[in-house]
Amino acid sequence: MDIKNLLFTSLFLLSSHCLLHSSVLAKSFPFQFRNGLLILEAKINDTIPAKFALDTGSDRIYIDKQFALDNNIEFTKTFPQRNISGLSGNSEPLPLLLNSLVIGEQSSGTNVVATAVDLKATVQGEIEALADGLLGYDFFKENYLTIDFAESEISLDTTYPGWLKDGNFTI
Repeated sequence: MDIKNLLFTSLFLLSSHCLLHSSVLAKSFPFQFRNGLLILEAKINDTIPAKFALDTGSDRIYIDKQFALDNNIEFTKTFPQRNISGLSGNSEPLPLLLNSLVIGEQSSGTNVVATAVDLKATVQGEIEALADGLLGYDFFKENYLTIDFAESEISLDTTYPGWLKDGNFTI
């Protein structure tokens, strides 16, 4: 292959890669607002439907231990866990390594680290009836998160959101 064809092919692949990532990472998806929680539809390991509550105070992704057991999500011993304390009590954590986690069109990639806990024991209220897990900082940390209550939609952007640049917004 001559140098021109090699250069053209390289540039084409690089621009395709950039376009793919920009279209994947700037996504919006619907949520339901129930009992004060933002509930998002998800898929675990490509096949398991799940509901997650957005929890901006959580440091990571948590999945209810019973939900994990019921859906044959395998626990792993690859990394240590600290005890989890919540408003309602404590739970012994069990590490999980998910093949994938997808919310809307936003994927967290493969080999997603999560923690199984007894949600009922750690979270106040009846969250286990509404959600199978909590989405914390780990899932959203690389993006700007916009919550649009009027449209019941959450947006994740890798760049500074346009509405914030303009300065024409109300809270």
